[in-house]
Amino acid sequence: MKSFQPNKIVSHLAFTAFALVASCPAMANSEIEELRKELAAQKELIQQLMTAQKNAPAYTPPPVSVEPPIPAAEKVLTFYGIADVGVQNTNSGQGSKWSIGTGGWLASRFGLSVNKPITPDLKAVAVAEAGVQYGTGAAGAASVTPGINNGYASSSASTSAGTQLFGRQIYAGVSSKTFGAVTAGRQYAGTFALNGMTNALAFNGYGYSGSIMGANGMPTRVNNSVVYVSPSLNGFSGQLLYSTGSDNNTNGDVPIAAGSTIKSNDKAGRGLDLEAHYINGPVLVGASTWNFYSTTFTGAETGLSKRSGFQVGGAYDFGPIKVFANYMDGRIKGGGYENVTKAFSKTGAYSLSAMVPFGKHRFFASVTDFNDKSVNNMDAKLYGIGYTYQAEETTKYYIAAGHMNNSAKAAFSLPDGGSLVGNVLTPGRGVTGLMAGVTLGF
Repeated sequence: MKSFQPNKIVSHLAFTAFALVASCPAMANSEIEELRKELAAQKELIQQLMTAQKNAPAYTPPPVSVEPPIPAAEKVLTFYGIADVGVQNTNSGQGSKWSIGTGGWLASRFGLSVNKPITPDLKAVAVAEAGVQYGTGAAGAASVTPGINNGYASSSASTSAGTQLFGRQIYAGVSSKTFGAVTAGRQYAGTFALNGMTNALAFNGYGYSGSIMGANGMPTRVNNSVVYVSPSLNGFSGQLLYSTGSDNNTNGDVPIAAGSTIKSNDKAGRGLDLEAHYINGPVLVGASTWNFYSTTFTGAETGLSKRSGFQVGGAYDFGPIKVFANYMDGRIKGGGYENVTKAFSKTGAYSLSAMVPFGKHRFFASVTDFNDKSVNNMDAKLYGIGYTYQAEETTKYYIAAGHMNNSAKAAFSLPDGGSLVGNVLTPGRGVTGLMAGVTLGF
């Protein structure tokens, strides 16, 4: 809309009046006087219009919305996995054997992760993760076809037979940045997680400490459990796990097959695990403790034993090298276990390890000493070295070697990241292994 311009109107009117006077010199004085009156009236009208315009409220355009744009919907469901394939050579007492398989450095897996926002600070979470053997196609906890010198699953792999598809972990719950997370399902114990945090190899390759320390009853994955994970507060955080047990609706022999039973009761598998750690720059320190009932007992025992223990560990990053240390003490007692089964009723173990970074290269070394203080005296030492090259963000190549040095009564096999490794059939036999392969994350 064009703006009102009174000054131009006045100019046009004045010019018109002057022209009329000049062109009509003989015009009667009365007519001239009439024109002057008309011009004065128009000037007065214009002045009134100008005054009204000044007093009128200023034009205000419609307000522009300042609300932020609605963000695109967050990704709720994520499919992820790890594919690890490679070649190994091991000798566990039946000669040197080559194998092509999976899970040498990392246990192969696939999973689904759900993160669904409820409020700005609260979201629903769920994870369903299955182990998978790229060598045979077996998934979950399904048993594999035993091969020559090949029938033992390491602690990070699928360890039980059946239709347990999501054998690695499966849980659901809610998570808050302010209050932490509460989840329920089959979940990792904080003790197991801390053991990986305080060893350079974590759960990878040959020689990671958790593979042998777990013999003392250390909890790894716990069924029917509820977990609370705290938020980080000035570097401190922790995890509390409680399990109702494997079967709390029985108080006697439990049938497992036609004509076959196991001895158990309503406390089977019940217990808790508590872990806390502190991280500040290059420093990591942590501790954990656990106390669980066993799931079964033998006919000669009077009831379920209890598995308990504690762990302390830490790490320090010097820059050119990062060092790790861990100590664990475990007990299995109750129901006559110490006098009947006896195995690993009292143990102590420690590990020392280091990692050297150099660009995309990583060099690892670890030694673990397992001391069986029970009458069985099944001591062992585990050594492992490894090298990885990070080809890109989710792909790495690896080479590793390891040796399990069994004492006269021990028969520990040499575990790797998650595939099947050779059984040790003769106590006191040492096991050596070499591997090379590639790990792809997606």
